[in-house]
Amino acid sequence: MDNNTNKISGKSGDISSESKPDKKRKMLIAVVISIAVMTILLFLNNFDWDKLALSTISTKKTLERNFVFAAPDYEADIFTDPQYLDKNRYISYTDGAESSLITDENYSMYGEPLVLFAEYFDAARHGDAGRLNALFTDEYWKEHDKYSDFTMQRIYNIEITLLSDAAINDGDYKGYRRRTYDISYMIMKNDGLFRSDMSSDSAVPLVFELLTYGDSTKINSITAYNYIVYD
Repeated sequence: MDNNTNKISGKSGDISSESKPDKKRKMLIAVVISIAVMTILLFLNNFDWDKLALSTISTKKTLERNFVFAAPDYEADIFTDPQYLDKNRYISYTDGAESSLITDENYSMYGEPLVLFAEYFDAARHGDAGRLNALFTDEYWKEHDKYSDFTMQRIYNIEITLLSDAAINDGDYKGYRRRTYDISYMIMKNDGLFRSDMSSDSAVPLVFELLTYGDSTKINSITAYNYIVYD
């Protein structure tokens, strides 16, 4: 009886095995890839995304356009104008996936910033420069002229969206809380005294930066986008 010897053959007739140099090279490649991935993740985790978002917004004023403004009327009481009273004069507020139309003037329910914005728009509607000026930081007025007398503004279709909310941990404002908001609104019969960068019944969205320290919240900057929304 013959003894049969079974052989497992590869292409060369023998079982092929991976050489040690090949294994070491693959392990080295895996280690390099892992380090590269960890470096990228660390960079993304520490990147200032708020700064990047704001960098896409023009720090310059909207390009000048030849708007036709309504004639200023310092005697007009906008709250006796039936056309204006028929407009949506409420504030629409969006925080993430939640949106609310604030119709009961209970702004404190949505935080101190909304109380400030309600005061901002109420002062503008009443043509009250003094009340407006009190809502800004001292730093803001170092680069801007304060509001002077202007007419009552027929503001409507106010939309406020929270963009960012974070504590400041270093720099001159260490200990402050910084929030940014996208804000748009329209002005009926715009006379250009309050907003000269848009025509009547259109909107140029703005980014408001608010700083909070303790119980005090004020506007630190207002930046314009470069597009207009029309009614």
